[in-house]
This record gives sequence, structure tokens and C-alpha cells, in this order.
Amino acid sequence: MIGSFGSVIFEVSREKIFTFDNFKRVKKANFAQHKIINHKPILEYTGSDLDSIDFTIHLNINIGISPKEELKKLSDIIDSGEEKKLIIGNDIAGKFVLTQISEDHKFIDNKGRILIADITLKLLEYTDE
Repeated sequence: MIGSFGSVIFEVSREKIFTFDNFKRVKKANFAQHKIINHKPILEYTGSDLDSIDFTIHLNINIGISPKEELKKLSDIIDSGEEKKLIIGNDIAGKFVLTQISEDHKFIDNKGRILIADITLKLLEYTDE
């Protein structure tokens, strides 16, 4: 197993190739600006912001992945609003919520079935602190 996000398992086997590309994690800090008359503002560190992660999944029925089934799983995750563990390799990257799914349908057959699609996911760190 390469990793997982909730019920979506990333893996490579003889039967299927289900991986992700263009993984980007953004960490940000928060600062308050205190204005001072006739001077530049002074910054005050107020804490870390939530991490965000974006990545792309290639769904291809020819390599063992049903775009329709995977899109249903992802749709269920976003509709639930529940946090899920993101696991990359053997490491837990943290808990995240799925905030956006962008679908790029590359190939649809003459019966309207999606055969190949690229899906971009946007995750936002979940914390209960």
C-alpha cells in the first residue's frame, strides 16, 4: 500500500495501479499586524495555520480502477464532512477533511461511462485542539 485517505486506498499491484501525483503540502503561519503611527507595522506571531494538501489521482479503467466507483467514494467523503486519516507510506500525515474535488473526464465511451479521468483533491488539516 502506498497510502490511503479514508476508504480510498492508493496501491500498485498486478491487478491495478492507483497512485497520486503532484502532491503539494502548504504550511502557513499567522501573524497579526500592529499599526504604529509614522512607522511600519510590527508583526506578532499568533500561531500556525491549518495545513492544506493538494494532489491529483489518475483514474483509468484499463489499469484496474473504476472511475465511477472511486468518484462515488470521494463524493461520499466530501458529503459526510468527516475527517479522515491521510497515510503516506507508513506515516500518518494527519487528519484531514476533503474540501474540493475537481474532475477532468479524459475519455467517455459511447454509453456515457467515464473510462479515464484525472481528479484533483484539496484537503484541509483537521484538528480538535
